[in-house]
Amino acid sequence: MKLLSLLSLTSLVASSASAFFFTEGPVAPVDLPSDKLYPQGRIFPFGGFSGNVVRDEANGFTTYGPVYRQNDEFLDQVEDSDLLTIYSVGIDMNFHERNGEPKRILSDDEIREEITRQVEAVVDDERVAWWYLVPEEIRFWYKDELNYLEVASEAIRDSDPYDRPIWMYEPNHRGAEALMITSPFLDIVGKGAYVNYAGQKDTRVWIRRGMELQAEVIDDLRGDRISILVPEMFREPDQEDLPLIRDWVRHDVYLGLVEGAEGVIVYSLFPRGGFPSFPEYYAAYAEVAQELTGELGLGQVLLFGERRKDIKLKLSKEVPSVSPMSGRGGIDEEFEYEAVDFANIAYGKDRFLFLVNSGVVPAEGELLGIPRNAMIRDVFAGKDLPWGERAVTLSLEPLEVKVWRISQD
Repeated sequence: MKLLSLLSLTSLVASSASAFFFTEGPVAPVDLPSDKLYPQGRIFPFGGFSGNVVRDEANGFTTYGPVYRQNDEFLDQVEDSDLLTIYSVGIDMNFHERNGEPKRILSDDEIREEITRQVEAVVDDERVAWWYLVPEEIRFWYKDELNYLEVASEAIRDSDPYDRPIWMYEPNHRGAEALMITSPFLDIVGKGAYVNYAGQKDTRVWIRRGMELQAEVIDDLRGDRISILVPEMFREPDQEDLPLIRDWVRHDVYLGLVEGAEGVIVYSLFPRGGFPSFPEYYAAYAEVAQELTGELGLGQVLLFGERRKDIKLKLSKEVPSVSPMSGRGGIDEEFEYEAVDFANIAYGKDRFLFLVNSGVVPAEGELLGIPRNAMIRDVFAGKDLPWGERAVTLSLEPLEVKVWRISQD
């Protein structure tokens, strides 16, 4: 009798734990427009500089642009597509005094007048989703450049009754202190995440540190800013590294998303000369784009799901920690992370685990806290996973990404 009571009590506790685990999470809000780009709509932002409308739309991309040379045909190119645009506005101030020419000197009123003219010319066009302010990489330690950023961003806001967000690209190496100076004038924080260019080819966890910096800035500034990932697609790898392109792309994008990125803008989608691996890079980004914006709908999970902390990862003792290289890409301190980073997200009735191995060796471990009656499906492999003796076992190859969907039996 006592044994039966104990078994009943154990069953009741397990049932309660399962019910608590599967408390429903949020989903994409129905009152947020389905035809507008996040954060003003439900569409996950995935695009790149200087893209190709027909090609990109067919491959899961949702945005077109930015481009550096605005022209009258820019918006016409997306007229027959579902792509939305990141529209460039700005004035060539020649801050770097290129070609031996002096800086352009304009008063605040002149800056405001020209920016207002550019915005008002397209402000009622619903294909414009974000504003992209140029010149980019404003050097905040120069008073005239920071003043331009302030006046130009203010002019955009005053001229746009639809309150579209403003973004300006920031270079790879900028840290939190620098971003804290420029970001108050912007709604989107997104600095370069060019891993190979930053000398972090074999220490790609550098992506994580960059996203942490962006998150710190957004938290400190508060407000409604969003963080995006700006990954690399312009640097030709060494011959022996060509087979790694797909792994690099998938690792870098998904690690950025695990660390809170709410959009991906690739630099760049232009098939430049001297870059023969463009097709391989493009195929890898297109694969991820379709996973996020297509039938799997993983972008909706990442944007609107609720991040929870009731699952613990216990890696094998043999799995070494990983660190980005200091002294490169804006990192001057030593940072050490576990090799596997993951996001645990409740979306509707299901739970999603996004798992990324940043190590150069395989990673094995256990995931604790998942109810025994849960069904676990490997989203990318399209198959259900078995349980181990007491926990769900995990095995990831170097730089591998997995997404698991956990549902009630």
